[in-house]
Amino acid sequence: MKIKTRFICSFLGIVNLFVLMCSMAVSANTNYAIENNVAQNFLESIVYEEDFQMWSDASLEYGYELYNYDCTNISSILFHVEKENDCVGYIIVDHAEYNVVEFSAGNSPYENIDKNDYDEFIYLYENATSACSVNGTIYYVESDGSLSSLSDTRLRYNPNLQGNNNCIVAAISNLLWYYGGNGYSSLTSGKTFNQLMSSINSIILAQGGYANNNIPNTISNYVNNNTSYSVTVNNVWNPTLNDLLNEVVSRPCLLGFSSGSPYSATVGHMTVCVGTTVQGGKYYVEVMDGHSTSIQYKLWGTYNNFISKVVFN
Repeated sequence: MKIKTRFICSFLGIVNLFVLMCSMAVSANTNYAIENNVAQNFLESIVYEEDFQMWSDASLEYGYELYNYDCTNISSILFHVEKENDCVGYIIVDHAEYNVVEFSAGNSPYENIDKNDYDEFIYLYENATSACSVNGTIYYVESDGSLSSLSDTRLRYNPNLQGNNNCIVAAISNLLWYYGGNGYSSLTSGKTFNQLMSSINSIILAQGGYANNNIPNTISNYVNNNTSYSVTVNNVWNPTLNDLLNEVVSRPCLLGFSSGSPYSATVGHMTVCVGTTVQGGKYYVEVMDGHSTSIQYKLWGTYNNFISKVVFN
């Protein structure tokens, strides 16, 4: 009888330990349940695109937390896309707004870093920029895993939300806000982003309303009335991909999405394009779209029917 009792106690102990381990595992995996669901839904939808069919039947594996440059607040969560015990890609989900801010086939840049050389290491991610904190110093992480010095010479973006404002107003304001933080401080000096949008809104209405054709005069009037800078603005309708690539290699530009785009089936939307990336042989534009405080990735398409080139002299 004692043997049975000891056996039952031992068995119950094993069961309790198993339950505890399972609960700990579930807890660890559900800390970021919303982000996981966003990544899972994205994974399930993108496999229908020809260039990402290799992600079919793949699964997600939690990777790690990515922090803001303050090394304290979590900016996003990285998930590995696993298939047959191999990493075939990764997906990064914004921790505050719960949307996909970056994805790619292959390993993430973080995986290519030789971390054995460092005592303290923190993964960082802000506005489509991979970085890390090593022994208290922040570095950019290049695609091959090499680290480069963090400096003010690299262009930095700070997307703002459009709120209830018109998308053209928000896009112009985001573009000027970018330049205000990158060498043209008089554009935004003493202003909040909402105050800037209010100024742009008044000017474009005086020009005739919310229309792409009113963008050049709106920007020129604002710059001439508020700064000593000179600016040229040229609209390009129905641009080719090369038109965009030739522009964003040097500077951001306004990029329009007509109806039928990822933004809306019925109305257009204006954004600021800050770059492009190629995934699976297709071009994705990197935009400040007024809907998110992070850089967003959208597939380049025939709905991209407008760019406005803004050059400060």
